[in-house]
Amino acid sequence: MTESRTPERRSSLAGRLARLGFTDAARAEWLLRDAERGTGSRPGDDLLDALGGTADPDLALDGLLRLLAAADEHGVGGELR
Repeated sequence: MTESRTPERRSSLAGRLARLGFTDAARAEWLLRDAERGTGSRPGDDLLDALGGTADPDLALDGLLRLLAAADEHGVGGELR
């Protein structure tokens, strides 16, 4: 008798973003990783869930990243992070 095993399934960020409703999950992953390189911090699960809970997660992510970039330009980016 052989035992059927399912390999441990690891979820990719792009896969999670797709499940959260992002239309272009690969682009969203790239944007988040780029932001992570710039700030040194990873987006938390709560943030990803909040973005996924919007009517348009892709647009919400774009808006958030524009807001953070503008805050950095005005020297208040640290207060928003």
